[in-house]
Amino acid sequence: QEKSRVQNWRWREMLKPEESWKKALNETLTTVFRMFDLNGDGRISREELHIAWNALGVTVRKEQVEDLMADLNLDPHGQGLDLEEFHLLYRKVVVKSMRTDSEMLAIQNMRLDSMSNLQKQLANQRLFRPDKVISSVVLIVVVAEEIQPVLEKYNPVLDEELTKDFLNLAIAYTATIATSAGSYKLTVLRVGESEIYHRHNSGYSQSAAITALTAKILDPDLVVSFGTAGGIGQEVGTTILANGCIFMDRFRTSSKNSFDWGVFGGTTMRVNNLIKDLGFKEGLLGSQSSYKVSTESQELMKILGVIALDMEAAPEAQVLQQTG
Repeated sequence: QEKSRVQNWRWREMLKPEESWKKALNETLTTVFRMFDLNGDGRISREELHIAWNALGVTVRKEQVEDLMADLNLDPHGQGLDLEEFHLLYRKVVVKSMRTDSEMLAIQNMRLDSMSNLQKQLANQRLFRPDKVISSVVLIVVVAEEIQPVLEKYNPVLDEELTKDFLNLAIAYTATIATSAGSYKLTVLRVGESEIYHRHNSGYSQSAAITALTAKILDPDLVVSFGTAGGIGQEVGTTILANGCIFMDRFRTSSKNSFDWGVFGGTTMRVNNLIKDLGFKEGLLGSQSSYKVSTESQELMKILGVIALDMEAAPEAQVLQQTG
C-alpha cells in the first residue's frame, strides 16, 4: 500500500508541473534523434528515417518517406532534419494520426444506436406493383462484357432512337423475350463512354441520371443493375443479390437523423425464391465515389455488415425508390 501511494504521488508530481513532463518528452525525443542520426552529423536524412523506421518494424518504402516529408512540409531542400525539426515531425505525425472533429462525429453517430433505425428502413423491402404482370425489364450494365451470355442468348438490337432519348448517357439495346408465361420486353442499357478518355462513365452522376431517365422514359416493371463488385470476405465469383444499398461517403453530422439520411441509399425488391433456387448470396451493398475506403467507412461496413462495394448501387436504388 505504501509503495502504491509513492507511485501515485510520483505520477501526480510528474503531471503537475507541465514543464517536467515536457522536459522528459524532449529528452526522450533527443535520445531517439541520436539513434536515428546514424552518421552522427546532427541531421536525420530521409534515408536514415527509412532505415530507422523499418528497423523498428514500421514497414515503409523510401517513396512513402518522401511523400510524408512533402505532405508535412518538412525538409523541403532534402538536407535532413535537425533536432528541432525532428520534434516538429513528431508533433505533426501525432496530429495527422488523430481523427478530425467531423470524423469523430461520424463515428459517434454510427455507434450511438448501432445504426438500428437505418437497418429498420433497409429491412423494409417490398414489391412495387405486386399485382402487375412483368412486361418490361431494364438491365443496366457498365461493361457489356459482363453480360456477354445474355447478349449472345437473346441478341438484343441496338435502338438508336432510344439511345438519343437517353441523351447518349447510355447505349440502348432491345429484345422481346418469350417465356412459358408469356413474353416481356428487355431493354439493356450500357453506360456510355467518355469521348475524351474513351472509358465508360461509371459513377454516381452517370448512374443516377440513367436511372432517372429509365423511370421517366420506360417506366419498367423491373430494373436489374448488374456488374462486378468488390466483395468483402467473399470468394471471387460469388454472386451477390443486394438486399439494400447505402452510401459510404455521405456523412452528415449535424444530427443523427441527417446522418442516417446521408447513409441511406434505398431498399431492393425481396425475391426469396430467386435466392433459394439459384443459390445467390444476399447482403448489403455499399457505394462510394472513391476506390479508397476511409476508416469511418470501414466502421460503417462493420456495423451494418456490408458484404460488397458497388459504385452505382446506392444512387440507382435511391432514384428508383423516389420514382416508385
